[in-house]
Amino acid sequence: MKICVQLTDACLENNGRVLPYVDAVAFRNIKTVFQTDKEKIFHTSGFVDDVSLELIQNNSFYNFLKLNSIKHISFDLGPSCERYSMEKGYWTPLSKTLDTCEFESTALKRLKTIKKNYDGVIALENLDYHKGGAYEFVCEPNFIKRFINKFGVNFAMDIAHARVSASNLNIDFYEYIHRLPLKKITDIHINHPGFFNGEMQDLHDLPTEEDYEILDYILDTSKPSYITIEYNGDINKLIKEILSLRKKLDL
Repeated sequence: MKICVQLTDACLENNGRVLPYVDAVAFRNIKTVFQTDKEKIFHTSGFVDDVSLELIQNNSFYNFLKLNSIKHISFDLGPSCERYSMEKGYWTPLSKTLDTCEFESTALKRLKTIKKNYDGVIALENLDYHKGGAYEFVCEPNFIKRFINKFGVNFAMDIAHARVSASNLNIDFYEYIHRLPLKKITDIHINHPGFFNGEMQDLHDLPTEEDYEILDYILDTSKPSYITIEYNGDINKLIKEILSLRKKLDL
């Protein structure tokens, strides 16, 4: 199990301070140029949307993965529309909401394209449910588990997203995660969500003890390769959190 951080602008600017305490780094953009002997993974937002289609069909994407020896990639399991805008911290659809058959058909085509060009680990991440049409059915735990198992991919579990979805779908949190494909987890993302504009949202704050209790619970069932701290704030706080996590996990 390896501790990972995302290559945010702050991490890139302070890489000499951060990298000694992590085992891996997560690229978010194929235009990022960064050399390190740390293990490298890749994660990006979306999967069935038009922006992701451009990436998946781009030879530069696969050249980037090969050049950086990236053996684990992940996308979001969603959205449930092909075009969207970002408003109030979450996606709002600009095209019709797909039904599950349309979604699966589109996703399957994209998975086939990826597998033709890439032989590493492919994982899909649970999203954070919000009303409006961009998150319909893709955040439901039964759908997530069925999709992951049906299409033979791995699961990147975002703890904050699960907390947001359970809250906004009015499902008990532990009931929610029990329905997820926990044994298929290869990467866990951890940060702290909170309430904004009257509903729970993924705020990418520092994890709390409650978040770490959830992590311990999940680790009783799963054996992820990576745990990624998704915090985009003060670099000194990030380093302190990395060290705290390493101590908690005895790494």
